[in-house]
Amino acid sequence: MPPVVYETVAWLRRYSAIPFPPLPGESEAGALPDPARSAYAAPIAGAVIGALAGLAAVVAAALGASAFVAASVGVLTLLAITGGRAEAAVEALAGGTAGAIRYGIVAIAATVLLRASALDALLFRNLWGVLFALAGACAVGRAAAIGFALLRPASPEAVAGDQQSLQWLAITGLGLGLVTVLPFYGLGAAVAGIAAAAGAVALVSAFVARGADGADNFTATAELAAEIAFLIAVVAFSNS
Repeated sequence: MPPVVYETVAWLRRYSAIPFPPLPGESEAGALPDPARSAYAAPIAGAVIGALAGLAAVVAAALGASAFVAASVGVLTLLAITGGRAEAAVEALAGGTAGAIRYGIVAIAATVLLRASALDALLFRNLWGVLFALAGACAVGRAAAIGFALLRPASPEAVAGDQQSLQWLAITGLGLGLVTVLPFYGLGAAVAGIAAAAGAVALVSAFVARGADGADNFTATAELAAEIAFLIAVVAFSNS
């Protein structure tokens, strides 16, 4: 199999709760991907996850569910596939006090409703476009978060990602963002979605601690913020 298959599956193991068996030639199935070497495959894995969740929303709508119910099915499918990884990171960042826990619950509820509302609005515009928009959101969100983590490592001792790795990550992330949104919602929506995702990651970086213990929480939170920002921007600028 081509190396991209192995690297994409490695990222799928990180991002999803699906127990992928070892591929032919793999010594173990639990090995985590190396962002410095295979970062470009992260948005591909994100696109696969988003497409599966988007397909669930499309099937629900085709079976007669209302737009919001179908959108909710898509979001719940996404949560099931990922095991709520990003949502768990948001809760972990809230801390352990009663007030912080309540804040975490509100934050999680808000992220779920924002995604469902965005998909609801997109379903009215184009049924199959929702599948591709969610795939693009998951791809660009992960590309933006991983790219920022490579550019600015959490640990002072860590080495920033090399230029070639970052270039391929940018090409893959931007390419998937354009290809998935452009045919259905227009150039303005595609560009706005990518810009909003990058801005969301930059905003998260200003408020979320990125110490050695919280680096993964930062990345997962940034991915979630970027994904939601992408979807909202696509809704706002669709067909513009």
